[in-house]
Amino acid sequence: MAQKISGRAKERKAAKKPLLSEKLSTERARKRSPDAESRLNISLIDASLEGNAAKMKRLLKQGADPNSKNTPGMTALMTAAASGKGDACKLLIENGADVNLKDIYGETALHAAASKGDAKVCRLLAENGADMDWRDMYGETALQKAKDAGHAETAAYLKKAMKGAKG
Repeated sequence: MAQKISGRAKERKAAKKPLLSEKLSTERARKRSPDAESRLNISLIDASLEGNAAKMKRLLKQGADPNSKNTPGMTALMTAAASGKGDACKLLIENGADVNLKDIYGETALHAAASKGDAKVCRLLAENGADMDWRDMYGETALQKAKDAGHAETAAYLKKAMKGAKG
């Protein structure tokens, strides 16, 4: 007994358009098995966490994007800044990393470095155009992050840098 095919099903079949379930399964498969570019970018973020400059240079040379983001929206620069890896931050900036990209919480690399109390990384980011006045989704600047975390030296530097940028 032949099953009757509706008009829309005939149109879809004729146009060879995939069903929603087919689209979703294809998307799931893509997420499970990242392409070569995605693997490069993920590896770059991992290497920045470790501060592995040699591996980072190799990945950048192979085409890794210094501005690619992981699931929570963190870039390699944000990861390096949060880990206190100043040399990794410098390498990423030299290779085109945008110092003002934001993660899903609206935080930048400067927020990450300030939260960890890393005045040297904060200085590097500020000298390379970091937005000193940017507020994350909670309304906090990098200066407030440093103060809240009890990093007086970093907070003092950020306060001075903010005044210098305005005047």
